[in-house]
Amino acid sequence: MEILNRLKISFDELADDDLKAIFLDMSCFFAGMNKDYVMKILDGCDLYPEIGISVLQERCLVTTIDDFTLVMHDLLRDMGRYIVHAESPDDPGKRSRLWRRDDVIDVLKNESVSTSAIKFYVKIMYLISMHIAHIINCISWMIQQYTTQ
Repeated sequence: MEILNRLKISFDELADDDLKAIFLDMSCFFAGMNKDYVMKILDGCDLYPEIGISVLQERCLVTTIDDFTLVMHDLLRDMGRYIVHAESPDDPGKRSRLWRRDDVIDVLKNESVSTSAIKFYVKIMYLISMHIAHIINCISWMIQQYTTQ
């Protein structure tokens, strides 16, 4: 616990709420994912990810592997998740982010999700569906090109 409190100083010193939001999103959802994919999702949430991720990298809160994969130290990830958990220790539906399957199921069963969590998930699901639609269009175009030759 003492380590998390010391690490939290780095989080508290982030300049604005957008940087903090990007850090918490990285902690809960995006560590280990493709950088371009994460940037598209965060951009769709109006979080200015190019600047935000650069600042987090400068502060050694996030790093990249081969410029493609975003990674975060386990202790930093745990600290971010601890911050979100502390928003409402007893009611996951009042937290800004849900990353544990059991919490998501519990919240959906009890219909106790907060407005901010719903908005975030709706945006994420919309962006994912747009990404899938784009992939389907590209595959359809490639098939069409291949079959007309």
